[in-house]
Amino acid sequence: MQGIEKRVSDPREYLLIWAPQLQLAKELGVLRKSLFFPYGAIEGEPTFPLTNLNFAERRALHYTSGYAGLEGTMANSQTFLMQLPNIYYFTHFGWDDDTDKSSDRAVLETLGKLLFPQKADLLAQAWTQLQSRGSEATLAEAGRVDELVKSDHVGWLGTLGGYIFPEPPRFWLT
Repeated sequence: MQGIEKRVSDPREYLLIWAPQLQLAKELGVLRKSLFFPYGAIEGEPTFPLTNLNFAERRALHYTSGYAGLEGTMANSQTFLMQLPNIYYFTHFGWDDDTDKSSDRAVLETLGKLLFPQKADLLAQAWTQLQSRGSEATLAEAGRVDELVKSDHVGWLGTLGGYIFPEPPRFWLT
């Protein structure tokens, strides 16, 4: 980065992949021209479509708040709806020093309220099952979600839900 700063004239910007590069950008005074892209923070690569909730692993993102002036952060996701809890966590806590104060369940309930406020607890419980071992409880929770979808009583859409699911039945896979 020092060499680029010396040899390449503006306009130039930096895409930082590893955390140590943030400190280097700060030392060089180029945070305002730097975007942090911790590849694989939302979903691993290469993988087939699945969701693995591991917020503890992602809590490492909280250090971005220590780099005032950073242009921003970004992440990749191939399966938006499947990764929604991880995307929400990434966007919500990437700039927050208090990530350790929020339990995984609280994060999931908050997201649930933004999607379907009347069913936030059910959504949080279902997402929580992604961290469970074994399939019995997970299948039972999936059954509860499936029953809700078939009943067409999902309740009203939350602030975020209206943008993602303007017509909720279009997204139900039964």
